[in-house]
Amino acid sequence: MSDYINDIDGLFDKAILRRDDPPAVRRFLDAGGVADSKDSWGGQPLLVCAAYWGRLKTAQMLVEAGASLELQNSIGSTALIGAAASGQLAMVQYLLGAGADRRAVDKRGKTAKDWAEAPPSWKTKTAAHAQIAALLAAPPPPAPAPAAAPPQP
Repeated sequence: MSDYINDIDGLFDKAILRRDDPPAVRRFLDAGGVADSKDSWGGQPLLVCAAYWGRLKTAQMLVEAGASLELQNSIGSTALIGAAASGQLAMVQYLLGAGADRRAVDKRGKTAKDWAEAPPSWKTKTAAHAQIAALLAAPPPPAPAPAAAPPQP
């Protein structure tokens, strides 16, 4: 299968861009679709599209199927950067919990926090943007301690 999706049943791009549609995502993946595929319009990674539009169920399914959290689009945006720029608080929380790198930068040198603080000109800044910026400004939670080795007999 190519890098670009074959738009299985004509539904997959619509499922990501217009609504969460887990059955369409499942059909795509079951038909051999690759979670790191790009959309059929602009070559955007599917996870970046889902994150930007706040399609949480779709994003979860793609991540569970192996989509890279750090895959970038043509301007260097990761899923986390896209979600932050578009004010998708629940998506940002999910991506951070899944291990997305809050320090990733796009081709302009901007991080997700930068985009949350100053969203693109076509997006109206919302209260969610401020919450996202605060979340991204906070230090990440500490990594879990390694499990203790079993006692030696």
